[in-house]
Amino acid sequence: RSARRGPTGRLDSLERQAIPDAQSLDRAHNLLREIYEDEYKSARSVREQQALATKLLTQVSELTDDPAAQYVMLDIVIRIATATGDSGKAIAALEEMRTRFLIDDLTVEHGILEQLAKRRDRGGAVNQALLDQARPLIERAIRDERFATAESLCQIALGAARQLKDPFEVKSLERRKKLVEEARRAYQTIQRNLDDLDDANDPKLNLDVGRYYCLIQGEWEKGLPMLAKGNHLKLKELALAELRGPTESTHQLELADGWWQLGSEEETCRKALHLHASYWYLRALDTLPQGLQRVKADLRVKQVEREYGSHMRASFAASK
Repeated sequence: RSARRGPTGRLDSLERQAIPDAQSLDRAHNLLREIYEDEYKSARSVREQQALATKLLTQVSELTDDPAAQYVMLDIVIRIATATGDSGKAIAALEEMRTRFLIDDLTVEHGILEQLAKRRDRGGAVNQALLDQARPLIERAIRDERFATAESLCQIALGAARQLKDPFEVKSLERRKKLVEEARRAYQTIQRNLDDLDDANDPKLNLDVGRYYCLIQGEWEKGLPMLAKGNHLKLKELALAELRGPTESTHQLELADGWWQLGSEEETCRKALHLHASYWYLRALDTLPQGLQRVKADLRVKQVEREYGSHMRASFAASK
């Protein structure tokens, strides 16, 4: 059955197919080799190989009744594109593969970026593509608790940022790398103590697990009770204050200021803490009187939206 396209032209995600079985893929690969082998052999220069990849990519949509051929053809395009440093073509083929098949796209995208990063002759465009593609993948890998992949992606992005001579990105990625290392250690702690977490009163264990849920995974409701039992005095104080459920704007503002200040002090978790502070600034803005405190709260929300590309106001409005 052919996949259905939505109004944007993308394939409907509900229509994505499983990757065809190995036997079907082998048959498709052998047939494609028979059809295109002469063209592949004659494409000696990088430009000729990239032209062949473009041709194959345009033909994928014509093979509507042959998913095995589509999958193999897209895989070949990705291989040619990564080998020739054509990051745009590799990513376009991956996007097409993602819309058509149920793939582990994090693994596939990571593999593509790894191959592109190995090229010593990569220029500014490839480095920028590596940086742009790796950053969101790091967040996804952390969220999926795939920390080895997250660490590898940090290294790829850092290498690209350094070649681009972008000190802001280098510093930001170094912070992210430290966060991934903390997340991996905390996750290992959780796994070792899985049976004891429900009733654990160990302050150090509660701190480690609470930080993991709140500051790494963003699961504040789950992690706050643990931070409240932890041995980090400031985190404990703020967690207890939040668990009391402040409803007055002055108390909400105090809580927001506390999370914000801690984010300014804890560089590794700055993003998570400032995002959470922004949530409480927005809560306070509902009833804060016109004055400097309101100006400060509004400016800090805008700063977070500017720095992290987060649409805090829209998210907050949707959650009310």
